[in-house]
Parts: sequence; C-alpha cells; structure tokens
Amino acid sequence: MASKTKVFWILLMASAILLSAGCSDKKKSTESEPPKQTWTILGYFDGNTPQDTMGADTCSYVIKDVQEAEQVGSTEEVQTVVMLGSSKTYGDCNYYHIEKHLNELPDSISSEVLDSLGRKDMSDPQTLRDFIQYGVDHYPADHYLLILNDHGGGWKGACLDQVNGDSAMMSLPELSSALLGYSFDIILFNAPSMSMLEVAYQLKNRADYLVASQYSLSMNNILGFPTWLQDLTDNPNVSASSLAQSIATAIHSAAVNKGVRVSISATDLSDVDVLTSKAADLGSLLVVDTGDNWGEVVDARQTSSHTELGYVNADLKKFCENIQDSTNLSSIIKDAAGVVQSAVEDAVIRTLSSEPERGYGGLCIYFPREPVYFDSTEYVQVDFADANWHTFLSSFTQAYLQTTTGSLLIRSHPVKGASIYLDLEDTGLVTDATINGIPDGDHTIMLFKTGYYPAGPYAVQVHAGETREYTFPFGY
Repeated sequence: MASKTKVFWILLMASAILLSAGCSDKKKSTESEPPKQTWTILGYFDGNTPQDTMGADTCSYVIKDVQEAEQVGSTEEVQTVVMLGSSKTYGDCNYYHIEKHLNELPDSISSEVLDSLGRKDMSDPQTLRDFIQYGVDHYPADHYLLILNDHGGGWKGACLDQVNGDSAMMSLPELSSALLGYSFDIILFNAPSMSMLEVAYQLKNRADYLVASQYSLSMNNILGFPTWLQDLTDNPNVSASSLAQSIATAIHSAAVNKGVRVSISATDLSDVDVLTSKAADLGSLLVVDTGDNWGEVVDARQTSSHTELGYVNADLKKFCENIQDSTNLSSIIKDAAGVVQSAVEDAVIRTLSSEPERGYGGLCIYFPREPVYFDSTEYVQVDFADANWHTFLSSFTQAYLQTTTGSLLIRSHPVKGASIYLDLEDTGLVTDATINGIPDGDHTIMLFKTGYYPAGPYAVQVHAGETREYTFPFGY
C-alpha cells in the first residue's frame, strides 16, 4: 500500500512539474509578443535614383521626408517604421523605427536602425513584401498605413531603382502581388500619376482608401508629416476616411506653402467596383452608338487632359462632363456619362489642386489619343482590362486619326524617286507616295535626289479624314 502511495505522489509531483513548465512557457511566449498598436505606418522610401539628390542643396529628398516624420516621431499608439534606400547611402537599405529628433543635420537620420540590409533592389516586389511582413510582425496594429515614396507611372507601376535594380518600375500586377494577404486602411503614393482608376481597381482588395496624385507630385518634401502625423498621434482613434482626407489636405497645404504644383485626391476603394462597371458601360456605348460623331468624342477627350501625361491620360470626370456638353451625341451616351460622373464624385472623397480652375475630378483614366501611344499588350495585363476599356480605346485611337489627321499623295514630274521631306523631316518615302497620319493644317514639302537640284519648299494643306494630291515639278 505504501508503495502505491509513494508512486502516486511521484506521479503527482511529475505532473505538477510538467504543468508548471507548460504554464511557464506559455507565459514567456505571451510576454515576448510585441504590444499591439492602434496604427502602424509603414514607409517604403525608395530614393535609389539620381533624382533623389537633384535639389538645390543636393540633399536626399527621401531622407528629408524621414526628418519631417522625426519632427513627430512614434508614440505608444502610433508607430512609424521606414525602409529607406538612397543614392546618399550608395544603395544600402535600412529599416528605421522613427523616433522624435529635431534639427537633424543634412542627410542624417538619428532614429533607431532596426535592421541593416545592405544593397536591396527596391523595385523588386519581394523586397516590399519582406518589409511589410517585418512591420506587421514587429509592430502589429489595428490599422495600417502604407506609404510608397518614389517614382510612379500610373497603371504601368511604381518604385524605380536605378542603383540596385534594372531601371524598370515594379509593375502594377507585381505591386498588387506584393500586397497580397495584407489589408491596409490607407495606401499613400508619394509618386506621380498614381491617382488613376486602373490603380484604384488593382488595389481595391488591398486597402480601404487610396491617396495619390493625378499628375506629378513634387519631391520638394510635401508629405505633410508635421501636420497629419501630429494630428494622428494626438487622436489615434480617428477613422481611416478622416485620416485619408487629412493627409490629402496636409499635402496640398505643404505644396501650396512651398509654391509647387499639386493635385492630390483621397478615394474610397469600396466604390471602385461600381465606378469601373459604369465606365465600362460608357465605353461600350461609345463604341456602338457614336456613329459619325467621333469628332465630338475626340474634342471631349482633348479638353480633359491637364497632366504631364495628357497625351495618354485624361481626367475621367472632366471627360464625362464634356460628353454631356456635346451637341450631337445621343442622350443614351450623355446619360451614361452622367452616371460615371456621379460615380467618380461618390468614390473621390476629397480632391484638392493648386489649379482649381481646371476642375480636376480626382481620378485619371488611361486614354491615349493616338495609336502610337496605345500600349495594348501591356495594358491588358492589369486587372482593369477586365472592364474592356481597351476595346473602346482601340476604336477611339483609330477615330482620332480619322478626325484629326489626313493624308498627302505627293507626286513629282518628270523625275520620280525623289525623297519627300515633310516640315523639314525625312519621311523615308520617295515619290510617288502617300503620307498618312498628318495633323490637320498647313505644312511644307521639299524634294531631294542626288544629282538634282532640291525642289521646294512647297506649301500644302492637310484636311482631316481626307487624302489630298499634289504634283510638283522636279528634275528639270
């Protein structure tokens, strides 16, 4: 009996030891987990380009952006983590925990270095994904804001690395893939031309709000950190919608105060599906119902471009307004344009510009004027291609040529085979030949051939949609 009792106590003590060890391990694991914040801001600051040091003082723009964030720093509820690479760091990249440091020296960052990575290609989507994972693991939060600070090319992508990369941007599908599995309250692009419907559609399942510019966004340190980041640390329970609008306002104010051009918008990505559907409907109607009135569509498009990329992008709201003001387009088309305009207004919750007279609507759309600018092969790779907008663009670009350009049939007599120069440029053609795609208006023709005197310049006129014939004396 005593033997059994002894065995019982031995087993009981062993169980207690194991249980105690298990509890100890569990407690240790819990204590090692980082505390959860209200907001974590992840800044992907890619300054690995020559433009990063093109300011008057040759200091790094992205380092200046970090220094502006350091004017506020992190708090218990709002943590800011930045990955930065710059030509000033010779392409070496670090993770920083942004702390409050005032009066930094040029190109200096006093905040804690969390990890030194060496040379990393910041145009590589895996580099971005690794940084996001690091931030989520070490600074878990209820809300996340991602800042992509670099070059942008609209639907073609963002994040150019000319130090460690191959001078190609991270494509929009690659960017979307890098963000797969993460959910951001806000994505902020400090990069040109990223406030596009194509970008919003690609990222609609990656974030709730998009803050971006319709055209160039100055590298003159206009991220507005001292304003909106301070407001966020003072009130970390602010809604994502209010914060997105506050960021747009702060960027606009910073740009205006520095005298630089700006157009910044905040878009609710939950409205993008509806907007995309309505834009697709409008494109389909324009293809089947425009008839002989493509000239009015061309005019509507021509006066809706106010960006540096105006030859390929157009303000979607302005285009729809112009369609509604047209003379001969059907009421069905005009009504569809009105629906798209309303959908833009619903999706864009704030849009601010230093040129309000131009009436920016907040979102551009890919809208090349001529076939030479229509990159159909690459465009169909983005998710927005599912909306079939590229089918409308195929019809439009051909209509543009027919309504804005004409042709010339140039003959020479009695000698043929003379090289044809149009407006002092060699066409590569010899008489007799037809030159297509010439802008409507007045032009000059000259003829050259070895062994003969040049002829011209001759004044010619081009009429859109027509082929005009000219015969010039040559070889006498």
